[in-house]
Amino acid sequence: MNRLRTNALALTSPRAGLRRAVLPLLLLLTARLPAAESEGGFLLLRKGESAPALAAAEEGLKTDAQDANWHRLKIESLLAAGRYDEARDAVKPALEANPYSLTLLWTAREALRMGGRPQEAADFPARIEQLMATRDWSFRNDAAAIVIFGRALLLKGTDPKEVLTKVFAVAQKVDPKAREPYLARGELALEKGDG
Repeated sequence: MNRLRTNALALTSPRAGLRRAVLPLLLLLTARLPAAESEGGFLLLRKGESAPALAAAEEGLKTDAQDANWHRLKIESLLAAGRYDEARDAVKPALEANPYSLTLLWTAREALRMGGRPQEAADFPARIEQLMATRDWSFRNDAAAIVIFGRALLLKGTDPKEVLTKVFAVAQKVDPKAREPYLARGELALEKGDG
């Protein structure tokens, strides 16, 4: 009850009008839409159109060089086109711009492996696990990040059944429409020979 009263008082104070006016403006200024915009590029990539996807990523990076999705789209497009050295070279600026994205870390790991530097990729599962342990609040509602965490655990030798029931199932509950949990579960079944 006290918290409710405190919140009500805060809304009726003289500064409340200023807060109500400034808050939507701040939200508008800090809103980041590139994730939705980059989805079109990922759709192109899934259709096998890596060149237009790469062009979209490069255009998106001009607008927002910090956005992990644009970096991920660029790296994945380069990998799909067989341009492994370029994908590997795109890893460093991508991780400098956004070192906390689990999906970007996983993509960077793949680029390093495919770009001839598997030793540099070897510590990425541990980095992903550490980020999930220290920043779990930022990934709690991100099904793709939860799946990446599960994949990292699998690479570290965690029991696949545990990952399936305790990680991939959680990702599926977080976002039942997300494709990543279903793909990860299918891949795991194929690897185990259950498919």
